[in-house]
Amino acid sequence: PQTVPLYVADVTDPASLDAAFKDAAVVLTTAGPYTHWGTPVLEAALRTGTHYADLTAEVPWMLNMMDKHGVEATAKGVKIVHCAGFDSQPTDLISHLVTAECVARTGAPPERVFTVAGKAKGGFSGGTIASLLAAMYEAPKAALARGAHPYSLTTGTGAKAVSDQVAIEEGDPAGARWCEPAAAWTAPFVMAFINARVARRSAALRPGLYGSEYKHTEVMEMPGRFAAFAASAATAGFALALKLPFARHALRAIAPKQGTGPSMALCKGGHWEMRGYAVARPDPASGKRRMVKGVAADPGRDPGYWGTSRMMLDLGLALALDGPACEAAGCLKGGFLTPATAGGAVLVDRLRSAGLTFDVLEEDGTTV
Repeated sequence: PQTVPLYVADVTDPASLDAAFKDAAVVLTTAGPYTHWGTPVLEAALRTGTHYADLTAEVPWMLNMMDKHGVEATAKGVKIVHCAGFDSQPTDLISHLVTAECVARTGAPPERVFTVAGKAKGGFSGGTIASLLAAMYEAPKAALARGAHPYSLTTGTGAKAVSDQVAIEEGDPAGARWCEPAAAWTAPFVMAFINARVARRSAALRPGLYGSEYKHTEVMEMPGRFAAFAASAATAGFALALKLPFARHALRAIAPKQGTGPSMALCKGGHWEMRGYAVARPDPASGKRRMVKGVAADPGRDPGYWGTSRMMLDLGLALALDGPACEAAGCLKGGFLTPATAGGAVLVDRLRSAGLTFDVLEEDGTTV
């Protein structure tokens, strides 16, 4: 059997990173917080012309990297893909599928896209907690404020400026609400702060498909009104508590340590589901809005680790082996991309072959 070479590199030694990456087609990096450890790896990928994907949800760091290296990545044709795991492949890809189907069925991009997180079972690691705290609480205040903007990740896409009013309307949903497309009570979804921003970046990078006025909302389905209000209150309370340094210290003390995470039994016994709804513009004659539904799911892997590993692997394979096919399907050739704009339908096909579900369902066709 062929021997896979092993390279040892140190993130504090650029030369060792260059030596490890120079013969590689793509580098996949899973070690965060990326604010602390990610920059040397990304910069080495750019120096060596190697495609790159990571699992970060650290928006301030992502924006810093886009500011510094966006022009270079595009010019070199190097694909840099953040958020390549459960956050944010399911949201980004199911949004892409229902948007494309809405265009095919109605001749126009949807007026609005909703993604709704369904039932899930999985675990988390110390690295996830450290990355989350770095992303949401521990960057400089100016960087946190910039990252909080709902359209912050459209940086460098050429998208037109978004008014403050639209930004307010598109903010991460707070509180319990009835989601008409899903016909369900919902609460805020903890990953919406990154998932919706990634989907908005995909739309800004491909306005020919998504249109120039793409709106995206992500929430979590709840079994009823009381549960929605209870979950909303708990989420708000938790977020408020984490603004206090001692609360973050306490969370670190009780959370798994960095380098540790869920058991293999939990990883293989987990599951998740994400549904997408593309609500079309009103029909000029009838005033009715058609709706396209889609679902992304995995019945046999937890979302955070077993599932994320599969998603990241297939994105890496798409970057390494499927470049011409991805570009023929409308994906971009280089720059700071998203799962949908780097892999698109080709990546979806790979994930389906791996046992994940990505399906567009029969359209509802009624008003929403």
